Amino acid sequence: MRDAEQDNFDQSETEDISAGTPPLHWLDQILLCAECPNCGAARVGAYCADCGQKQLMARLRFGELIRSLLSRITAVEAGLFHTFWCLCLRPGSVAKDYIRGIQRPYVNPLTYFFLAATAQVLAFWSVQDILREQLGGQIEKQIEQSAQADANARIEQMLGTTLHEALTDAYLTAVTQSYSYAALIIFAIPFAFLLWLLHRWRGEPFRMGETIVFSLFTFSQILFYTAAMTPFTARIDASLHGVAALSIYIVVSQYAHGQFFSRTWPARVLTLLSMIIAWIPFLFSIVGFFIIAFIAKLLWAAAQGGNGPQL
Repeated sequence: MRDAEQDNFDQSETEDISAGTPPLHWLDQILLCAECPNCGAARVGAYCADCGQKQLMARLRFGELIRSLLSRITAVEAGLFHTFWCLCLRPGSVAKDYIRGIQRPYVNPLTYFFLAATAQVLAFWSVQDILREQLGGQIEKQIEQSAQADANARIEQMLGTTLHEALTDAYLTAVTQSYSYAALIIFAIPFAFLLWLLHRWRGEPFRMGETIVFSLFTFSQILFYTAAMTPFTARIDASLHGVAALSIYIVVSQYAHGQFFSRTWPARVLTLLSMIIAWIPFLFSIVGFFIIAFIAKLLWAAAQGGNGPQL
């Protein structure tokens, strides 16, 4: 279609030259096109009916670029606030609306998840010093009670730091990694798969993509809640933070369940069971990231010949 338009333009330009009239510059032909410049469909209305491209009603000006940028930023912020507020009031209904095709008012669930994961990571960073002090003290007591003082001393000599500090740093790194974008694979998707499997077993005809939408919206909202809670509960006690976070997981998922799945108690038990089982790979991921982070410290120290700089 575009090649045909170019041929017509070249032909008209040749005719204009032969007739002794100056040819139209391509800029002058922008508003004369009767077809969508993006897909070639008939140009009707302000937006193309086929591809949705906004049709130009005037030549592009610098001010229009600024207005377009501001409108996009405002739309994202307004959509994010609207999605967050609706998920506070009726999380299951938001997922149901999105699946039924009411999608324009809401942020894409994957986008919402990445924003929530970012908020969670920033919340952990804001209290890392407090968590390091609390966890470091607990780990130090456990090391002092162990019967491997000589082995611990050799490890500390190789690391160039105390063992409890190295273990604390490795643990904080593991928690940050697990609660960040890796949670999409190690929690959100397993949770969605279990919801799909168990609720289909009960006769509810869900598809995997539909339970993923529910899982992403619900889990993302949980991340936003725990991110807002972290600066307060972490300053009190790390164990309290864990209990509070677990309570939020259960309460929010059950509240969302009532607006999305069957409200019977057996169905609620299946959603709770899906949540608990999905926690298993999530907890194992923390252990796995912890082991990897600590081994990386050991290998780095060994490569530096002992007493090397820390990662």
